Amino acid sequence: MDAIISCAAIHENEKFIKFLEKDFTPEQYEQAKEYLKNRNIGFDFDKGKSKIDRMKKDKLRQLFIASKLTKNLGDISLANKVKMSEEVDIFTYSFPCTDISLAGRQDGLSKGSGTRSGLLWECEKFIDVNKPKILLMENVKNLVQKKFINEFNEWCSVLEELGYNNYWKVLNAKNHGVPQNRERIFMVSIRKDLDCGYEFPEGFPLHTRLKDILEEDIDPKYYLSDEIVARFKAKMPSINSDIKIVESTAPESKRIGGIFDDEKGKHQAGSIWDKEYLAPTIDTCQGGYRQPLVLEEPTIVASRGRYNDEGVVEQNLEFNSEGVSNTLTTVQKDNYLAEPLLIKEATKKGYAEAYDGDSINLEQPNSQTRRGRVGTQIANTPMTSCAQGVVEGYRIRKLTPKECWTLMNFDEDAFDKVRPYMSDSALYKQAGNSIVVACMEHIFNNLDIDKIKGGNIWNIESQLTSVKTKENIG
Repeated sequence: MDAIISCAAIHENEKFIKFLEKDFTPEQYEQAKEYLKNRNIGFDFDKGKSKIDRMKKDKLRQLFIASKLTKNLGDISLANKVKMSEEVDIFTYSFPCTDISLAGRQDGLSKGSGTRSGLLWECEKFIDVNKPKILLMENVKNLVQKKFINEFNEWCSVLEELGYNNYWKVLNAKNHGVPQNRERIFMVSIRKDLDCGYEFPEGFPLHTRLKDILEEDIDPKYYLSDEIVARFKAKMPSINSDIKIVESTAPESKRIGGIFDDEKGKHQAGSIWDKEYLAPTIDTCQGGYRQPLVLEEPTIVASRGRYNDEGVVEQNLEFNSEGVSNTLTTVQKDNYLAEPLLIKEATKKGYAEAYDGDSINLEQPNSQTRRGRVGTQIANTPMTSCAQGVVEGYRIRKLTPKECWTLMNFDEDAFDKVRPYMSDSALYKQAGNSIVVACMEHIFNNLDIDKIKGGNIWNIESQLTSVKTKENIG
């Protein structure tokens, strides 16, 4: 339902705002309810009943107006046999990844299975009736892995029988200009009487880093509390040129090499530690390359439940040091942001970055001239008063909804149009369920547009949306 409202807010913004300014009479509210119910918009398939009667009036008006403006046909199981009045040029579709995703139920998508992913087969009827010129499908990569490849091939065979040639490829958003590690399968199906072949776009080097899309002024509500952060056990990122190293003798640590090792033996300085083991114990850090591992730029971490040596599941923070986000999902814990503390100093930059294990001079906190407050893995010179603090761990926060939308390649204007109508949770969910805009653009740019003339462009994600389909798209 929220996706329908967002679609109208982005693509029909002026009309949407104009109609929302007019209040409904009691009779109009009842008419709106009937309209939505007849299309199963707002129907909760898990509970077997509609949400419309319990919906707040403001939300009901938004949903009704948005459904009308976007010409939403509603539940695909009701709309799949609709014959469009004009020829359909492009039909894009997806289906819930719930039963094929690695994080899902793994129940499959066989025809007649009754699973949510099995809603794919409802698209067959619409395609058969309308024979669109071009089809575009998107879903999780696991659809073409060993467990579900036979079901995918069966779907391809059906499309071939309906008169289409199929071309598919797994694309990663980070290869198309977006700093997110998001692999999705895309399949372009072209009607055989129009087909002249298709090649998917090639990827290119990524020049945008995660830090480039982050907001500057962050609401404190997005930061994890000290209590929550303390529950996590941070793990080491992979070694790269932006990361410092730490020496340790802790039994939980695993040394895998060193940048100064040679045929004569191992060297304490410059030791490299396995990313899957605990951070080593911090020593006095005297000398080069012995300081604790720190993050030199904002870095994504994910909360993962892992078994410890006693067989008990504990939450760990697992770092992504590639400079991109993890795949956006509807679960916020997959993309937390670890960043340093910023300490005011009288320097050109105006602050110093304090990382895990750094000391901070706490004297005269309001001073406009004091410099050198941060001691990099060492204590500052002790004074007669106890005015030093130490950084224990990183500041960790969630990515904001706007940052998540940016990672799906939506522009700021689109987000700003949607923001007034959506809660944070709704915005996170829509980002996780969406398709990276850049990937779509690059795919469409490789189509022979001259073959597409006239007709309507119908999008199953905006035109054939239902609670059962949209709210669970992978």
